[in-house]
Amino acid sequence: MPLSEQEIKHLLEKAEAYAKLGNYEEALKVYEKIIEQKPDYAKAWEKKGGVLSRLNRYEGARNAYERAAEYYMTGSDPFKVAVACWCYFAIIARYIFSIEAKEKYSKDLKKFVRELSNGTISIELREFFKENKHHLSEKAKIEKIKEVDWLGDEGKWWIKDEGKVYILDQEYQEISIFLENTPPHPHYYIKHAVLISPICLDTAIGDMDRAIELDPDRGEYYRYRGELLLKKVYEDDKKISTEKKSFFEKVIADYKTAVEKNPIDPKIWLKLMELNILLHNWDDAIVIYGSCRPFIQTNEDQLIRVWLGCTALALAGDTIEEKDKNPLYDQTIRLKSTAEMIRIISDSFIDEIQEKEEYKEKWEKAIETHKLLIEHLDDWEDRGDMFKRLRCYKEAVDAYSRAIELKSDCAYRIYKKKGDILNKFLKHYEEAIQAYDGAIEIGNRFHDNELWYEKANLLEMIERYEEALNAFNKIEELKSGLTSYSAFRVRQGILLEKLNRYEEALKLYDKAIEQGDIREAWDSKYNLLKKINRYEEADEVYNKARRIRSERAEEFYKLACESAQKGEKLDVTWRLSNAIELDAKYKEKAQKEGNFKTLWDDEDFKRIVG
Repeated sequence: MPLSEQEIKHLLEKAEAYAKLGNYEEALKVYEKIIEQKPDYAKAWEKKGGVLSRLNRYEGARNAYERAAEYYMTGSDPFKVAVACWCYFAIIARYIFSIEAKEKYSKDLKKFVRELSNGTISIELREFFKENKHHLSEKAKIEKIKEVDWLGDEGKWWIKDEGKVYILDQEYQEISIFLENTPPHPHYYIKHAVLISPICLDTAIGDMDRAIELDPDRGEYYRYRGELLLKKVYEDDKKISTEKKSFFEKVIADYKTAVEKNPIDPKIWLKLMELNILLHNWDDAIVIYGSCRPFIQTNEDQLIRVWLGCTALALAGDTIEEKDKNPLYDQTIRLKSTAEMIRIISDSFIDEIQEKEEYKEKWEKAIETHKLLIEHLDDWEDRGDMFKRLRCYKEAVDAYSRAIELKSDCAYRIYKKKGDILNKFLKHYEEAIQAYDGAIEIGNRFHDNELWYEKANLLEMIERYEEALNAFNKIEELKSGLTSYSAFRVRQGILLEKLNRYEEALKLYDKAIEQGDIREAWDSKYNLLKKINRYEEADEVYNKARRIRSERAEEFYKLACESAQKGEKLDVTWRLSNAIELDAKYKEKAQKEGNFKTLWDDEDFKRIVG
C-alpha cells in the first residue's frame, strides 16, 4: 500500500529528528524508505543528499541532489523551481568548485551560477551536469583521501591528497556568497538560517526576518523564527536572563501569527500555553486551553493540552473540574518521552513558584496534576527523573527501582541516580551505599571511581572508617578521575588517624606534600604531631610550611607584576589571587603597586584586593 501524505510527513519528521541527534544512518534509512515508495518525491531526495553529505559520501550526495532538482523541475511551481536551483547550486558549490575544476571550467560555471541566481535552469546546464558527472567532482574522491581536517578559525575544510592541499568552503559560507549574488528569495534565507543556526543564532534569526519581509503570509516562517528565538533563550540562559521575558513575548507573538495563518498545527498551540505558563500569564494560558481544543487531534496532544490547562488553572487558583482531567485518568494514552514536560517541571520554574508564599497551596494542586501526567510515561527511568524534578524523592526512588528491573542495559546509570537521591536528599545512607554497590557490581570503567568516591564519603560519614579507607584504596587502584593526588592522600591520612594508625597517616601526609605541597597536607601533619605530643616536630613543620608559603607567595606576586607589565590581565588575576591566598600582606601591597596602576579601576582587580 502506497504511503499517504500524513505517513510521509511523519517519516520526514522522524528522519529530521534522527539527523538532529547526529544519527545520520538511521535518517538515511527513513529517506530511502520514502523514496522506495515514492521514487519521484523530490524533498526526500534533497534531504537524502544533505545526510549523505554529512556522512562524507559525496558522490551519493551529488546524485541525490541531482535527482531532487530533476523532480522539483516537474511542474511550474516557482517555489519548487527555487528549491531545484538550490540543489544544483549545492552540487556546484560543494562538489565541483575544487581548485582544478574552477580553473578548467571557470567560464561555464560562472555562467551557470548566474543562471541559477536568476531562478532558471536551462537544458544546457542539465546536460553539463550529466556529461561531467564524475571528473568534475574533487570531493567525490574524499573517501580515498588521506587527510581531512577542519580549520575552525577560517571556517573551512582543508584536504591533503598526495601532496596537494585543497581548501573547500563550508556549506554556510557558500550559500552566504550565493545570497549576495542572487535576487532575494525567502527559500534561500531559510536554507541559510537552517545551516547557520548551530553556529550563530543571531544571523539565523536575521535570515528569518528577511524571509518574512519577502513573504509575510507563510505561517511556518513565523514558527521557525519563534523556535530560533526560543533556542537563543535556552542556550544563552545566563547571559539574557534579564531579557527572558521580552524574548518569550517575541516568541509568543510569532507563534500567535503562525496559528492565525495555520491554526491546525497543534504543537504551536501547546507551545503557546507552555510559554504563557512560564511567564506566569495564567489567564492567557487558560484562554488558549479552551480555544485550541478543536485543533488538537491526537490523544497524546490532548493529554498534554489538558495537563498544561490544569496547571494554569491550579496556579491561577481556579477550580479544576473533574471532567477537565479526563485524559489524565485515561491510562490507554501513553507518552514516549518527557520532551513536553521539561520546561514546566524544571528546577528554575519550580524555584520561581516555591519562593512566593502566594503559590504554596496552589503548587500542591499543580503537583497532583504533574503526578497524573507522569503516570502516562512508559519509561520508568523518565518517571524517576520527573519525580526528582518535582522533589518527590520517595516516588523517584520507587520509579528507579522499577526501572532497574525493566532496563537491565541501563541499570548502571539508574543505580547511580537512585543512590544520589538516597544520599543527597533522603539521607538514607545505608540504602545509598547499596545502590552504589549495585552500579559498581555492573561496572563502568569511566565512572566507577565516582561511585567509589561517593561510597567512601558515605562510609566515613557513618563512621565505618576501615571500609571507607578500603574504598579510597580502590579509587587509587582505578587511577581514574583523581584531580589531585595530594588531596586524595590527605583524605586517606585523615581516615588512618581516625583508626589510630598515626605513623601511616604521617607517611601519607608526607606523600601529599611531596606530590602537591598543598596547605591541607601541612596543616594535617602539624595537627597530628601536636595530637600525639610531638611538639618539637610540629613546630618544625609549622615553620617550614610558613617559609615555603612565603616563598611561593613572593614568586606568584613577582610573576603577577611581570604579567601586568606585558598587559596580560588574565595571568595577573590568577597569579595575584594565589599570592594573596598564600600571604594576605600582598593584598595591601598590590593596591599601591605601580605595576598594577592600569588595573586599579578594574572590577576584577578590585575584587581580588578588596
